[in-house]
Amino acid sequence: MKQPQVGDVLRCAAFAFGCYDSARDRVFIIGEPQDHRVQEFIPEDERVAIAAMTGKTPPKTRVLDYGADDPTRAAARFVVTDARMAGGGKAHNDVIPDGWRVRAQRLRADGSYDPLAEEIEFYTTPQPMSHYVDHATIERLERRTKHVVFT
Repeated sequence: MKQPQVGDVLRCAAFAFGCYDSARDRVFIIGEPQDHRVQEFIPEDERVAIAAMTGKTPPKTRVLDYGADDPTRAAARFVVTDARMAGGGKAHNDVIPDGWRVRAQRLRADGSYDPLAEEIEFYTTPQPMSHYVDHATIERLERRTKHVVFT
């Protein structure tokens, strides 16, 4: 299969494994099970507020789990809403090339589009700072077109 394009309806077993971005507004597909727990410092003003409410001094750090694995995502259908070369830049004086970035929206069980459904993002080309989904493992089910209605 060629690289996913806008309008393609996709399914892939690797979609089951992902993690949230920091805003938790989309799931980054990792493609394999991983631990996504991170430790962060609790801001001092938040610690003071917790201590005032509970009477106990909270720890200086907490563990957050950004894991977003969902086995139902492996069989779900997603429609590609954006596909382009992106993600490149500089890191530690290295140049990171762009990769083929895909954003897709989960379709309802009946195949209809839901603008509020889960959104996923993944790369189909290797990225030095990120995981990718081999586009050969992605099943293209159909192609859809987007209709724009002016009112």
